Amino acid sequence: GNALYWLVGIVLAVRLRDNRAFCKVACPVAVILRVTARPALVKIAGDASACAQCRSKACLTQCPMDVDVPAYVSSGRRVLGSECIMCQHCVAVCPPNTLTMSVGFDLGGDEHVREGIGA
Repeated sequence: GNALYWLVGIVLAVRLRDNRAFCKVACPVAVILRVTARPALVKIAGDASACAQCRSKACLTQCPMDVDVPAYVSSGRRVLGSECIMCQHCVAVCPPNTLTMSVGFDLGGDEHVREGIGA
C-alpha cells in the first residue's frame, strides 16, 4: 500500500515535473478537499493591475503549494481553496494592497467577492 503511493508519487513528480503532482492528481484526501474547498468563504484575491505591474513575481517562489497566483489574479478569480493552504506567504511578499484575504461565496462556478479583509 505505502510503497505503491510512494511509487505513484515519484513517477508523477518526475513525469509532470511538479513536486506536488501526487497531491494534485492521485491523493484520495484531495477528492474530499476539492468538494469542500469550492464553497470556502475566505480565499486569496488580488488587484489585477497591481499584479501586472509587479516585476518580481515573488509570490510564485514563496508559495509552498506552487500555486500560480498571478494567473488567478490576472483572470479576475480568487485562488481555489483546494490548491491554497492559506499560509499567506504570497500576501506577505507582494506589494501592499496587491493580494488580500477576501470573503465571498461561489455561485454556479463564478466567484462573487463581498469584501476584502486586511486591505
